[in-house]
Amino acid sequence: MKKSFVPINKQSKKARKAYHSAQRSTWGILNPATRTMPNGKAYDRKKQKVNDRSDRESSFDSLPLPFCPSLLINPTGSKNILS
Repeated sequence: MKKSFVPINKQSKKARKAYHSAQRSTWGILNPATRTMPNGKAYDRKKQKVNDRSDRESSFDSLPLPFCPSLLINPTGSKNILS
């Protein structure tokens, strides 16, 4: 026997939920969220802070450290490696 047509609004809540979930689909690889490119000419505080931090860190990295062989410690014992 063939099923008769029942309008969506007269179906049970469970049947409507199943119907609507079958109608929905994913966007796949497409992202529907609108994104804007930041204005390159505008002042950006965060960008300025990152630049300032990187300048400070690089100045500490460039300081030459004196070589001191007495500071070399053997990890397996307490004696110096060079002595």
